[in-house]
Amino acid sequence: TGMKTKDVTRREADFATMFNGIWDNKDQVQKDPSFVIMAIRLEPIDIPVLRPATVLYVEEAVNGIVNLINLAVVTEHPDGNIYLKRYNVTHEAGLKVYTFNPDILTNITLEELHGDENCSTDFEQVESRLFIGEWAICNYVNKGRHPMYSLIFTCIHHISIMPLNVKEARTQ
Repeated sequence: TGMKTKDVTRREADFATMFNGIWDNKDQVQKDPSFVIMAIRLEPIDIPVLRPATVLYVEEAVNGIVNLINLAVVTEHPDGNIYLKRYNVTHEAGLKVYTFNPDILTNITLEELHGDENCSTDFEQVESRLFIGEWAICNYVNKGRHPMYSLIFTCIHHISIMPLNVKEARTQ
């Protein structure tokens, strides 16, 4: 049995179509080696227990080592904003970026899905091909709160503004 779900809305489909791919900041690091290399991999994935919801596989790496893997369920709320319910995926320490095969997650059960209810991710579509939002860093707490990335993205650009002094750690 799956979760209570509904048909995918047009905005959910648009979001998932735009918010996928592989991004990194290698150009920035080449210009200024004081930056760490950040890499993000986002791709749609079919998780049978979450059907018909739109689900994204999320992988984040720092300097070539994965520190976060999530499954993110995309939902449009009545206010028209897109919200992501994120579930942690435990992985081995030292996993190299882009080497995890997300297909092994397709048989995951509802009992195996765990996420932080206080960790939000939401986006607003401000133009037809432009979303802005906040992505909580769920595996880190600073002064009792999860710090937030600010994100701006279109079909071809992805801009992340990261909070200072956040030490990235792998998903536990």
